Amino acid sequence: MADRFSIIKCEGVNVASSLETNGGEDYPVYYGANILFYVQRGYFNLDIDGRLHQIDESSFVLVKKYTSGRCHKPKLANNEYSKTMGFAFNDDFIRNIIHEFKNPKSVIDSSSKVLRIDRNPILVGLFQSLTTYIEQEKEINKELVQLKTREALIGILDYYPEYISVFNEFSTPERADLYLFMLHNFQFNLSLDELARMSGRSLSTFNREFRRIFHTTPHKWIMEQRLERAKEQISRHGRKPSEIYLELGFEDLSHFSRSFKKRFGVSPRQATNA
Repeated sequence: MADRFSIIKCEGVNVASSLETNGGEDYPVYYGANILFYVQRGYFNLDIDGRLHQIDESSFVLVKKYTSGRCHKPKLANNEYSKTMGFAFNDDFIRNIIHEFKNPKSVIDSSSKVLRIDRNPILVGLFQSLTTYIEQEKEINKELVQLKTREALIGILDYYPEYISVFNEFSTPERADLYLFMLHNFQFNLSLDELARMSGRSLSTFNREFRRIFHTTPHKWIMEQRLERAKEQISRHGRKPSEIYLELGFEDLSHFSRSFKKRFGVSPRQATNA
């Protein structure tokens, strides 16, 4: 399984991404934020808590934060695989938006971790406008990111005000399972403050619980995980250092190369040729 991510970042935080998968087997997934997915091509299946959700082409689906399960992306007739785009909704941002809307006369069940969202022109236009930024891996300014995020949320609530109950439920503060959370977020270029906040903890609580679970400091563990993942991608999958250093949280190639050689005794290029 090889997932190729293209990401929009805002002040170091990944807020939107495009994901293309080469490989059709099942693999585990974990969503550390409330994410609105749009299927650009093909379809995929999510198995969450024993319930199978098939997400078809041109469909939208909202997945609750801290949800784990398994994903299956089958090969399509043209030998391609499905391609999806995701947009992350921060809890505070959701709460700041939904208070502007009146309580609807009817609500819908918010107990499911996966919610299908019907298509509407605002959502379709939003994802079309983001495609260029995502595919070129551009970093756009904070104001534009906030505007696009606001458009996405309002695009849902304007058409479907009964979803307010769902967003209320999904944005309720709660703590993530720190072990699962870190296994699926160590590769992103996020500060410890950001990781603590995203996991539902203060920085001091995050550091204390991290040491209890992993028996080391966050910085050491994160670096070890990134370098082990890099070694796997280079030696087993034949990927080039220039292709992976950014997606593994390193800010520049030289820093990545120095860290890799210090850890394994050879440069990334030598590991590629081994």
